[in-house]
Amino acid sequence: MSNGQSKMNLKELAQTISDNVAIRMRHEKLSINKLCQETGLSRNTISNILNKPVMNISIQTLAKIAKALECEPYELLKPIKF
Repeated sequence: MSNGQSKMNLKELAQTISDNVAIRMRHEKLSINKLCQETGLSRNTISNILNKPVMNISIQTLAKIAKALECEPYELLKPIKF
């Protein structure tokens, strides 16, 4: 990539999504059960995203989670900088 940016491999991207969902859940004070209710996703799906980052997350799933976490889907793809 140009501009000195490095490429993120799929495993790193999956971990970034997992980390960002967990951080935003804590920030919004959302439990797994509450996130399941707000997204319509199964507990198993949410748990897998959080505990063993999945590399085949759908755009639809990402959008549902982002909406529940009050952010845009692209925000879950970039490492959060503090």
